[in-house]
Amino acid sequence: MKSKSLWQAVVIALGLAGAVSINVYAAPGGNGGGGGGSAGTAAGALYGDLYVIERNGNGEPVLRTKTLSGVAYTCQQPLAASCGFLPLNFDKDGFNPELEDACAVQDASADFLQEVKFGRESVSRAPATVIDKSYAEALKTINLAAVSCSDSRAIKLDPAGRISLCIAQEGTGTSAGMPSNAPRIGQAAAVTYAWKTIDAPLENLGLYRAAMTSGCFGPVSEEKVGEEGVRIIVTTALSDVAKGYLNASGLGHLVCSGLPPNPVTKADMLSAAVFLAAGADKSSPVTLDEIINVNNYLGVNKWTYTTVRKVKTLTISYFPFKVSGGPGGWFAYTRGSDACNPGKADNTVSLLTAIPWPTLVPGTVSVFGGTPPGVDLSDAAVTVCRAGSPLNAICDDTATNPVYSSNNINGCGGANWFAQAAEDARKTIWYLHNWRLPVNDY
Repeated sequence: MKSKSLWQAVVIALGLAGAVSINVYAAPGGNGGGGGGSAGTAAGALYGDLYVIERNGNGEPVLRTKTLSGVAYTCQQPLAASCGFLPLNFDKDGFNPELEDACAVQDASADFLQEVKFGRESVSRAPATVIDKSYAEALKTINLAAVSCSDSRAIKLDPAGRISLCIAQEGTGTSAGMPSNAPRIGQAAAVTYAWKTIDAPLENLGLYRAAMTSGCFGPVSEEKVGEEGVRIIVTTALSDVAKGYLNASGLGHLVCSGLPPNPVTKADMLSAAVFLAAGADKSSPVTLDEIINVNNYLGVNKWTYTTVRKVKTLTISYFPFKVSGGPGGWFAYTRGSDACNPGKADNTVSLLTAIPWPTLVPGTVSVFGGTPPGVDLSDAAVTVCRAGSPLNAICDDTATNPVYSSNNINGCGGANWFAQAAEDARKTIWYLHNWRLPVNDY
């Protein structure tokens, strides 16, 4: 039997960065954290039982309120796999608030609760210093890029949209411990360059956090132990050369203009969706609830945790998935133009193909060129639930999708388009992982 304790919630509008904040506190019998408003006690709320719940177009919980005997109960609404509402204790006759959690799912329906799956993105719960370190490693790798791979670029995107870098392979251009630019005895040092995709989950989560919170790849500082145990602050930042390569590759939106944070643009969010997908399990679909909770853990959603008269309050200001000029003001995503473009040269790669069938042979194919051999995104839809029913629309085409609004809840909002962009990238990464030709790489 799954745990039935959920979080009661009271909504208040704060207007921070266009987001709406939600106050959440443990209902009687719930899994609230103890103590005062420290991050440690907030972890009990942030990392507690997490189930798929009804959310609006910005990914914020849609709350249900019911008044019984003059007392108003406000709860998040858990969903079954069919999108249907699971009945809460306050829905049944004979509900006893002294003995039962008003917001808990009734015992008979508890097995239909859907747990939020994180897979590799569980590392997003690591301390911020862990993400800082991995993000710094990603910046250092970007700084190693060079124009040496029979291409005019040092940086490009792979078919899934991940950052690929032309960098020197380890173990080349060295002799007896000499630096790579030192000549060998009797011959010049040879350095071999190859394309390297940033695919480490923690590094991509660091890049995701930067794009979503700063709108660019800003510097990061770490505390390290120097000589004689002296603690020093080391700051890692993009080099001017790396910034030039990013600009030349059409990734200038990831270069900070002045001091970060910069405004988060549609281009930043499209890149961020890919970074999130690169940190996720290759074989497990990305979901909206997964994204929103990862945003809580990484600080993309801002939150505070306080205790007043033993009432614990978690206040979350949600990231606004909005851009100027988007449909209904939302961030939006169109498959085939924003990403997954069959006509793009970088989407033609060497893979194992099934042509002629059934022999698997190496071949240069378009990743989005059909099935086989291309990746099939037709079944990569993210389920969107509205008012207890499926939306029955794939949020991947701004020309045909209905747009979510306060007057039309049966439509796609920015968080839904973002989730679909991440899921399409995840499916493409899965395809490349399965069919990529074996290479000697590091």
